[in-house]
Amino acid sequence: MQHAACRCTIADVIAIHTCCLCALFHCVYVMSAVVITGQYDHKADIWSLGCTVLEVASREHPFWHLLQKGHPITVEAAQAALEGHYAPVLSLTQRAFLQRIFVDADRRPEAAELLDDPYLATAGQ
Repeated sequence: MQHAACRCTIADVIAIHTCCLCALFHCVYVMSAVVITGQYDHKADIWSLGCTVLEVASREHPFWHLLQKGHPITVEAAQAALEGHYAPVLSLTQRAFLQRIFVDADRRPEAAELLDDPYLATAGQ
């Protein structure tokens, strides 16, 4: 998979570390707003989990369509993207799982709560 901003692959970034710009921008995709503002806690990791699920399902960097247009990745933008941009590639259980994650940090579930989610309960079946 190539990053649109440069001509490197993920393998280039991991194996030979020649494309630091790609690595830096990829980090932004999975950062919760609380990380960017310096208020990191474990709830930011839950947001990153959601970004990983979204990236695997869509085969593209999460929210890249927003960043290309200069739009910030907010809770509202993330929720709208689930219903719009990503709707064709997400199953109903994936979308419901991500809707639980892409919310304000104080409403975001704990990891233990997510283990009972139908999406994870059926993973691998």
